[in-house]
Amino acid sequence: MYLSKGFVMEFMEFGWGTSNDDNPLKSGAYAATEALKNIKNTKYINLAFLFSSPDYEPEEVLNGVKLILGNNIPIVGGSARYSIINNKLHSGVSVGIVSSKYLDVGIGVGLGVSINPEECGKRAVETAIKDLGMAPKLVMVFMSHCNFEEEVLNGIIKKVGMSIPVFGGVTSDNFEFNRTYQYCNDVYVDSVVCVAFGGDIVPKITIGRFTERELNSKGIKGRVTEANKRYVTKINNINALEYYASVFNYKKLESLSKDREFYFAHQFGILDLNGRIYLKGPVSIKNNTLVFGSNIREGIELVDYEIEKNKVGNIFEEINRNILNTPPHYSHTFSFLTLPAYLAEIGKESVNEWLTNLGDLYPLFGFSSYGEILFGEYNNYTISLCSILPDLSNICIKEGIFMLTKYPASKETIKKIYEMGCCVKIEKLAESLGIHRRTAYDRVEPLLRYGFAKKEGSKVELTELGRLLLKKFILKFQ
Repeated sequence: MYLSKGFVMEFMEFGWGTSNDDNPLKSGAYAATEALKNIKNTKYINLAFLFSSPDYEPEEVLNGVKLILGNNIPIVGGSARYSIINNKLHSGVSVGIVSSKYLDVGIGVGLGVSINPEECGKRAVETAIKDLGMAPKLVMVFMSHCNFEEEVLNGIIKKVGMSIPVFGGVTSDNFEFNRTYQYCNDVYVDSVVCVAFGGDIVPKITIGRFTERELNSKGIKGRVTEANKRYVTKINNINALEYYASVFNYKKLESLSKDREFYFAHQFGILDLNGRIYLKGPVSIKNNTLVFGSNIREGIELVDYEIEKNKVGNIFEEINRNILNTPPHYSHTFSFLTLPAYLAEIGKESVNEWLTNLGDLYPLFGFSSYGEILFGEYNNYTISLCSILPDLSNICIKEGIFMLTKYPASKETIKKIYEMGCCVKIEKLAESLGIHRRTAYDRVEPLLRYGFAKKEGSKVELTELGRLLLKKFILKFQ
């Protein structure tokens, strides 16, 4: 059953806004004001996402947003080299607002992820679930770049298990890797923020990975012979930097550490037994050492890969298909995207075109990340997307049961309208039901009040919610 986007938005709304004002306070206020313009019913605002350039003073940005939204709306997010709104990257402040009476949200923060990462992850998600007050249907995670992201995620997964979707990413800066911060109603560093979503929602999640289709490789394999977590110093017992320059034919070794566009596009990856490729790095070069996006064990075999920028759009097309082909098949409220900061950097000329491939999933909101989180997996160079929809089946049944309990005659009335073609004059409806016209008006009134029908002149017509109620409940159990 097709349900229009306008109809779906009646149950959950998403507003977005952005600003590049030089003043961080004004930029936060302007972005929040623009986001509110896209919300019709501000009574049920549940949550605000906030992402801002690391060049801003984050406390001032947050104060600007609170000037508009007040202090009672949860605000989460963090630093981002780029934020994403629909088909564009933004380098200022971006705000996304969710509003629905059918959504519940809880938030939590864990401090000191570089000191006690697993415990921090556990504490943050425990706090968020307690704040939510029910079992979550989705947990979003925004964390500091701390070199212990896998351990933080382990703490979260140990608490929620693998049955609850966990989605998110590592906040980014301008590739200094030491200026990331997080928002959770305040500004934090070295932290992890969890958002627990409950209520009548359906999250649809997918991940886009690089395959041989988007990569070139000479098939050169090298074994890591000296490494410390993410720092690789030797490959095949050769200085790792020299080995990298040799494999990718980079002539000016002394210039390589400053040539981010080159090494972001020329990556070492791991090929697993199923043929899946995991691009790992380098994401930075420090003190003549290759720094990878996640931990690298000694003995692991690395393969050379070059990203073909003109083919990256294939991944976005696949993401779009995956979400659209996943039930339920009706319009979503919004989609949240985590895009690798490294990929955004090398594809600045192409990224707008890539994001256009996700046009069916607009409004699209997100940020450029240093690592992507999906269920129990921490990735680099993956494109992760979470599309959130209201659970209309559950909503219409709950609202329908309430209406039918309070107004039992509504069941016969809605069935009769359906039998008469879903749109009928009230006089004809009264005649068919064998009741007075005034009584027919009284019978129709609850259907109008609960959104199962609409009236124009003397005609009453079932709405998409009314047809859904018939399909999912009334006709199913008659």
